[in-house]
Amino acid sequence: SIYIYAMGVKIENGEGIKRTDLYSISFFNYNTPLEECLDITENGKLTNYTGNYSHLNIPTIFKGKTVVGLEPSVFKHSNLKYITLPETCQTIGGYVFEYCENLEFVYAPKVYKIYVSAFAYCNSLTFVTDCEPELGVTTGAYFPSLTETIGFTFNGCKNLESVNLTKLAEFGYSLGYDFQKCEKLTNVNLPAIKLIPIIPANRKYRASAAGAHSR
Repeated sequence: SIYIYAMGVKIENGEGIKRTDLYSISFFNYNTPLEECLDITENGKLTNYTGNYSHLNIPTIFKGKTVVGLEPSVFKHSNLKYITLPETCQTIGGYVFEYCENLEFVYAPKVYKIYVSAFAYCNSLTFVTDCEPELGVTTGAYFPSLTETIGFTFNGCKNLESVNLTKLAEFGYSLGYDFQKCEKLTNVNLPAIKLIPIIPANRKYRASAAGAHSR
């Protein structure tokens, strides 16, 4: 077994990592260094991930470039359970986390735009919010700066129960398709939506001029 200590917490083989620990250990993996299984484009977008990390804390500077976004499908089908993005990262490309079925925690403090199906079929996500996470929290998706999604963003997240995005004002598709097949979703708060989006009749929530709410 491999043991390291971060902020007084004993971690064995990458298990038990918390948000506070990640600030100390950054990238921890006992197999492949992250620099060997993740690339970055000339314009600062992460791409070509081939690793098997469960926990990642993406730095502001990676391979000499400032991280400004995530290229489409970069973490698709990966084993990620926990990820934080730097404040320089502003966009999440299409299909980035699609089918990341173990993904439980996402913190993207400055991401303002998420492209199509970025979190589709992330079956371990239980809620999405634009609040800041408390230290030690290991569940939920946190987007304090999010104002726009392109569509099908959380499609098929079967354990998603709650969405609270007070700044989100633009949808690329109708609202119902952003949360299509979210079987447990009963609480949606989108007060910044100015137009009533079209929602399929079988949805468990309704839309109003003030946003979308649980029925």
